[in-house]
Amino acid sequence: GHVKIEVDFRTAKSVTISVRDDGCGFDIQSVNSSEGHYGLSGMQRRIAELGGKLDIKSVIGRGTELVFTIPVG
Repeated sequence: GHVKIEVDFRTAKSVTISVRDDGCGFDIQSVNSSEGHYGLSGMQRRIAELGGKLDIKSVIGRGTELVFTIPVG
């Protein structure tokens, strides 16, 4: 598999980091609604504590993309 990481500093107010893979993907709804998946919820909580957000996009059989947007300064 492949992983692509992009870091975007286009604005002075935030940084955006995108991590994309071409793996098997997963059903986001089932992960968000079931217990025992602490990795993604933990990431979302830590990013929110920094004033940012995490967008998760995944398609079964086509991979996953995590996009972190975090304020700087």
